[in-house]
Amino acid sequence: MGMDFEIQKSDGTREYVTMMSYGSFSDIIRVGETLGLGMDEYESIVEYSGLDEEKVIQLEDVQKLLPFYRKMLKQLEELDRKGIILLTETDEQRRRREMNRCGTTPRHRWEGAKSHLHQLIDLCERTIQSGGSIVMVI
Repeated sequence: MGMDFEIQKSDGTREYVTMMSYGSFSDIIRVGETLGLGMDEYESIVEYSGLDEEKVIQLEDVQKLLPFYRKMLKQLEELDRKGIILLTETDEQRRRREMNRCGTTPRHRWEGAKSHLHQLIDLCERTIQSGGSIVMVI
């Protein structure tokens, strides 16, 4: 399960951009918290009740998200160059993953967080360029 991200242009038309799983989106939040980034404003922008089928992020908030995502990505890449991975798993999670021979490792989730940050940066840049808003379709 996941959410689709679309750009809603000023004329009301929508353009599908990407999809992200709930787990991937949670990993980005977890990384931001671990990095010590101020997550309150970010979470207030992207938070949704779960009752609505979609969440609209207005242009003003998209303009706040873009530098936040860029800052987070820069810090992630700096840590990556040093070989540091902030996402971890407990021994129990590791045993379960190995026993089931499936699931993603902290390294895979780390790489996924970087990849998804690139996608979110692209989404924000395209939204700002179009003068529209982001629609998260849940």
